[in-house]
Amino acid sequence: MTTKVEECTKLNMQDADAGKKLHNLKRRRKRERGNITGFITEVGNFTDTKTLEEYEYYKDRLHETLGRITSLDDEIHDLLDDREYDEEYIEYAKRAILSVSSQIEMHLATSTANVNH
Repeated sequence: MTTKVEECTKLNMQDADAGKKLHNLKRRRKRERGNITGFITEVGNFTDTKTLEEYEYYKDRLHETLGRITSLDDEIHDLLDDREYDEEYIEYAKRAILSVSSQIEMHLATSTANVNH
């Protein structure tokens, strides 16, 4: 049989553990958000001189980062209520991947057109 004090102590310890976990998850998510911002900036500065490999590299990195941030957001969402949950960077990453994919297609179409002439 546990006393009310023991129950409160146990709840406080659980809250502290959840708080530490939430802090660590948010810190890791912040790093991934920075990665997304950096990749989006780099993709936004692409010129016609970029190689297909460079396009593919950033597309792959964005996919990897999107996977990590989605996983982190899911873990964070489990610890928060819906008012504190934000998917903004996930949408940014998805749009950037689409942008890079269309740039790859345009690059391939241009390369194919140049070969055919």
